[in-house]
Amino acid sequence: MANNKRSVDVPYRQIFESVPGLYLILDPALEIVAASDAYLRATKTIRDEIIGKHLFDIFPDNPSDPENIGTRNLRSSLARVLRERLPDVMPLLKYDIPRPAAEGGGFEERFWTPSNTPILGTTGEVAFIVHRVEDVTEFVYTRRRATESERLTRELGEKSAGMESEVFRQSAELSRANSDLRIANEKLAIAYQGAIELERLKTHFVANVSHEFRTPLTLMLGMTRRLSNQADGSAHTLDELGVIERNALTLLKYVNDLLDVSKLETGNARVRYSAVDIAALSRIFASHFDSVATDRSLHYTVDVPESLEHIHVDPEMLERVLVNLLSNAFKFTPSGGKVRFSIFEQEHSVRVEIADSGPGIPEGLRDSVFERFRRGDDQTTAAVSGMGLGLSIVRELVTLLKGTVSVSEAPEGGALFVVTIPRRAPDDVEVHPPLPSSIVDRQNRDREAQLYVPHHASSEQSNREWGDPNAPLVLVVEDNPDMREYVASLLRKTLRVITANDGKQGLDKALAVRPNVIVSDIMMPGMTGDELVEQLRSRAETADIPIVMLSARADPELRVELLRKGVTDFISKPFSADEFVARVSRIATEYASHRPSEEHLRLAIEGAHLGTWHWDIQRDEVQCSARCSSVMGIPVDTQFSLAEFFRNVFPSDLPELLRTLQNAHLETEVFSADFRVVDPEGITHWVSARGRCFLSNTRAPLFIEGVIANIEERKRQESEIATLNMRLVRAMAETHHRIKNNLQVISAMADLHALNAGNATKEELLGRISSHVQTLASLHDLLSKNSRLDGTMTVVPAHELMERLLKLMKRVGGGREFVAMLDEFELPMREATGLTVVTNELISSSLRDGAGSVHVSLSLENGIVRLDVEDSGPPFDQRGASESYDAMGVALIDSVVSWDLQGTTSYGSIPGERSSISITFPLPATTNEPERRMRGTDAARE
Repeated sequence: MANNKRSVDVPYRQIFESVPGLYLILDPALEIVAASDAYLRATKTIRDEIIGKHLFDIFPDNPSDPENIGTRNLRSSLARVLRERLPDVMPLLKYDIPRPAAEGGGFEERFWTPSNTPILGTTGEVAFIVHRVEDVTEFVYTRRRATESERLTRELGEKSAGMESEVFRQSAELSRANSDLRIANEKLAIAYQGAIELERLKTHFVANVSHEFRTPLTLMLGMTRRLSNQADGSAHTLDELGVIERNALTLLKYVNDLLDVSKLETGNARVRYSAVDIAALSRIFASHFDSVATDRSLHYTVDVPESLEHIHVDPEMLERVLVNLLSNAFKFTPSGGKVRFSIFEQEHSVRVEIADSGPGIPEGLRDSVFERFRRGDDQTTAAVSGMGLGLSIVRELVTLLKGTVSVSEAPEGGALFVVTIPRRAPDDVEVHPPLPSSIVDRQNRDREAQLYVPHHASSEQSNREWGDPNAPLVLVVEDNPDMREYVASLLRKTLRVITANDGKQGLDKALAVRPNVIVSDIMMPGMTGDELVEQLRSRAETADIPIVMLSARADPELRVELLRKGVTDFISKPFSADEFVARVSRIATEYASHRPSEEHLRLAIEGAHLGTWHWDIQRDEVQCSARCSSVMGIPVDTQFSLAEFFRNVFPSDLPELLRTLQNAHLETEVFSADFRVVDPEGITHWVSARGRCFLSNTRAPLFIEGVIANIEERKRQESEIATLNMRLVRAMAETHHRIKNNLQVISAMADLHALNAGNATKEELLGRISSHVQTLASLHDLLSKNSRLDGTMTVVPAHELMERLLKLMKRVGGGREFVAMLDEFELPMREATGLTVVTNELISSSLRDGAGSVHVSLSLENGIVRLDVEDSGPPFDQRGASESYDAMGVALIDSVVSWDLQGTTSYGSIPGERSSISITFPLPATTNEPERRMRGTDAARE
């Protein structure tokens, strides 16, 4: 019985793709032919995206791992399989795989054990390679963890072995440390006692110094007030005396504050209680500020009961507290604001409130403002002077009075200070009757009250301009009105002066008027002096304006820091008025003399049909003139970014233009660029831009500015010139060709006639003609080969030209002797042609009119060419007086030397012996140094 086997179509591809192993099939070119599903999962790839692709295009090396050599090792294994046609099993291979974009991209670390097996074709060649891998990444990681665990276990054992000895060692060290600590505590106690003594000495010193200050200040104030009373009524004199008095009182206030602090620290401040009418006393204290409120248009409210008698308090301490708090309110309240002073009677105490509508005190600073030398928020306190002692003195005085003080937000919007003091003194304290001196002279208190309020200049004064309107302009930036007025008064004698009250106003004015020099203080509210410098140096309009800084801080570090930021000069307070004026005037005058007139420059640029453009690099803002806008085809009076400014540039020209600008950042030389612009109507024209990059003092690019012009007409002319040059080249080539042909014809005809002459004399003459023509042809070749085909003329070797010319003259000279001395140098074509004409005429004249030898010298020295010709004939300038030909030759020489060579001619002679002529002319350009050599009879006979 026959076996009937059913034919089955086996799905080999499906079987291969479903096998559990990780397989790839590669062709000999290493392109992927097939891949198993397990391989795709392990390598996170998709079959359709890798089939037909080169293996190493799909799996490149990880660029972030410089030690990864997986590609190189795998490539070597596959090469061995192709070469030896044998399987190749590889060791453990680190080969990172690309991570899909959905998983964040990059590479993922993997370890494999690969093998590569060839599949041979019918003829024995490798038809395919089976690339099989096994992912052993997890195994490697496990081994790593196990190795790390073993290492940790070993280290733990080693540490445990030494733990016991370490405990003993540390116990010994602890014992020694305890002993050292005991000694250190003893030393600290000694140092603490020393610090207490040092603090006592410091306080005593401050008190003594403060007392010493009070004496000269008292004398200064007394004499100033006497001079004010005796003044002749001059407003200027009274103003200056007022400045002296105001600043002397300021110093006196600082001295009083230091004395108060010294008393409080040493415990010498004693409370002397008196039973007073606190309402009447407070009204007196509050009245000191009435004139201040009027001057500044402040709404000043004093809400005090009619009387509050028999309140136990120290009147002087109470005055210090209330005046300090009121001064604080007036300091920080802007003009037109509100200040309130209120007193409320309570059962066992008196409550005092002082409120204002100023900036207030942030909640986080309300406790620290009562500390010494703390002045709250810098933004709100920088505008007023002080040492930060007032509020600390208030708290300590209120504490001595057994009261409390606090600060919060006022209903008026600013700060609210509340002082609460008991109505009665402690039972064990004596209460004295009030002293008459407790209420001091009101006029003095009114003057002192002015110290607590910033002295503001009027807006008219701050906007005023002083000095000669034609003098260089100086901007004075100073927040202290007295100092600002003083500096301005010094400078306005020689300069034109404007002022600014702070850094922000100074920056605005500098940008508006661009002064010749800026004089600025450092410590100012809002924008400080060093911040002003940074702003000025970062802006193109003010980057080069000189800046002179004034500061009471004279430390070298500050000076160096400001000079690095671009400050021109640094002057410490106090300063010599004459020196200060001299330094500022010199800087302002030098800057004014070097800065060109912008109006004249603008008119010159416009007269040259040029547009101007300015690119602020940091802000990416381009400003351009109306003509520039027209050239670039963009709207007028508009600011652009650089991309908008170049939006009409021909696309293929834009990359090179941007590269030119980028390179301009690195240099400060003038750059230029030619490019095409397509205007809104679609018409293309050529544009040329020139500019320069300006850098900051730190070499950072600030701005580029320059000019721009439409050069379409120039480009058209250049094109026409190029066309004419090509025509000239063709014409010169044709002319050279014809001349050479004609010379060859003449030479051939002369030779032919010489053969048939039948007469020795005639034959000799024709031979000379042929030789002469051949020499002319040689000279023509020398001149023509130095004329380039592009129509531009190059240089001719002068000595070679003269040698050929002398060779020609020797042939026709009837045996005359020539002596030549020639320098070796090169002549431009124009000068070479002129020299040939002049030399030919001179030597021809010598051959006709002289006897004996002819001496020719050609030299070059210091850029001057000199030709000397000597013979034994009559003077050159008298030859041929009756012969028109020779007379024309002399005229030709003079004409060529004067007009073509731009030189001079001089004649000389010794009757009966020799005559000479010298020709000199400048050499436009030399290409080598001359080498002098002798050319005698033999040279001329060549």
